[in-house]
Amino acid sequence: MQRQAILGLGLTGYSLLRHLERRSATNLVVVDTREQPPMLEAAASAYPHIEFVCGRASRHMSWQDIGRVYVSPGVAIDNSCVLAPAKRLGIPIDSDIGLFLREARAPVFAVTGTNGKSTVCSLAGHLLRGLGLNVAVGGNLGFPALDMLDASAAVHVLELSSFQLERLAGESVHLGAILNIAPDHGDRYQCFQDYIDAKQRIYKGAEAGLENRQDPKTIASGVPTRLSFGMDAPPGAGDAGLVDGKWLMVGSNRIASLDELSLGGGHECANALAALMIASEAGADVRAVGEMLASFQGLAHRMQVVSLHRGVRWIDDSKATNVAAAQSAVASLSAALGGGRIFLILGGDAKGADLTPLRDAIGEQVGGVCLLGKDAPRFHEALEGSAELFAVKSIDEAVYLCARRAKSGDQVLLSPAAASFDMFENFEARGRAFSAAVEALAR
Repeated sequence: MQRQAILGLGLTGYSLLRHLERRSATNLVVVDTREQPPMLEAAASAYPHIEFVCGRASRHMSWQDIGRVYVSPGVAIDNSCVLAPAKRLGIPIDSDIGLFLREARAPVFAVTGTNGKSTVCSLAGHLLRGLGLNVAVGGNLGFPALDMLDASAAVHVLELSSFQLERLAGESVHLGAILNIAPDHGDRYQCFQDYIDAKQRIYKGAEAGLENRQDPKTIASGVPTRLSFGMDAPPGAGDAGLVDGKWLMVGSNRIASLDELSLGGGHECANALAALMIASEAGADVRAVGEMLASFQGLAHRMQVVSLHRGVRWIDDSKATNVAAAQSAVASLSAALGGGRIFLILGGDAKGADLTPLRDAIGEQVGGVCLLGKDAPRFHEALEGSAELFAVKSIDEAVYLCARRAKSGDQVLLSPAAASFDMFENFEARGRAFSAAVEALAR
């Protein structure tokens, strides 16, 4: 009997293992090129009968008896180290998202984009739950898709990364949304167009597509029903927008005032408009969601105010793992400041990105920039002359330095414009380290 292989033992790989075991799959093998993948101890303890092939042993594994391989999104699709033998043998390559879409019984509303995905999915879920619908929200935002399969769910809201989308082989969603596309993951894609093409796969076979009117790279070509959102007036009944710079509208329906939202600046307003369109397409009466929109408090590590110490506001935007996200964060704060300064903490693994656009975000209001992590020298080269730059070795050192220079009315922003894996397990761990360092100031 042919075996099924799971490649990659992080959160996604472990969710695949649990799912296939629940469905009484037999002859499973888990493969990972790392000697100690993150979930190995937990998986080996829970499933002692499963074979785990890790580290160097994975290079010598025989694929002759493998009938299907499920590949985690963290494994590059052109990975020659492990996947090449499987491809040569013509073994079907599958994914957790493909499996999820084949098994889901409720409509799937899928969201991708360079920035804002998690906020939009969480906000859409918040709105739909407030109207009494049983909504399952998950995917790339930290809750594996297969763990949210629920026969009683009326709607699935699924966040998808480009890595997950490039795995799909004909599976489709009810609605696909692209929020925005900016350069990211230059270490994974040969060119920007490859990244765009991966994002555009969300529209393939979809019944409806939600596009951003201000970003032509998100256009939902070939989709039967095209919907849109944007920071201008909605052009039709199936669109959301902003009127008079203040009113969030869906078609001709006034939903809420921008002043009522607890979210941040313009990019967060765009996120709210996208979430409104998803809720509307899922059957919600959007005229009834104004209060629920105002009650949404945002997500941890996304422009989250973690402290107001001696008049200085400390903001955790650790989720800003690319240049465009950091640019939006700085622009949002700059627009809201009343004479105070911004002290910025940047750095980490920039994933091969062009860092020079950050210069445009650093104006007179930026009082200093702390640079840390693997690509700190690249950040220094890109930003030299734009502001006072400080090389630091840790989050603690950055916080201490900013605390010494910031005065009442200033803001300190952790918005790294880079991934965290050079120093931390993930962006959440980076954000927690920032918060802990800020809390230590008050002791």
